[in-house]
Amino acid sequence: MGAADFEKTLSTAISVLVLLLVGWAAEQQNTLLAAVASTAPTGVPLSLFIVASRNRDPAVLVNFTRSLCLGVFSTLVFAIAAHVAARVGMRLGGVLVAGFAGWALSWLALARLGA
Repeated sequence: MGAADFEKTLSTAISVLVLLLVGWAAEQQNTLLAAVASTAPTGVPLSLFIVASRNRDPAVLVNFTRSLCLGVFSTLVFAIAAHVAARVGMRLGGVLVAGFAGWALSWLALARLGA
């Protein structure tokens, strides 16, 4: 098994485990555990490993981690917009639309600011 195959297998296994944990927590009505599992930084460390292993230039890792910060902030905006939509009584579709709209708008705004 090559490095690329290992990375694909590992990322898939981690994703499946997270989804199984979220599903189990939801069945137990443990929304805190479901939220913790959903937001745990599982993809970020794997992504850092992949980017760093494919390019030895330190500037690449600096640029990647800066973009991670933009993405994490935009994900927070997604969560806030989704929460607000849920609080005003929107169903899942509206909650997702509000969340993704907040995510996209914040990502575009931050990218334009050169953050």
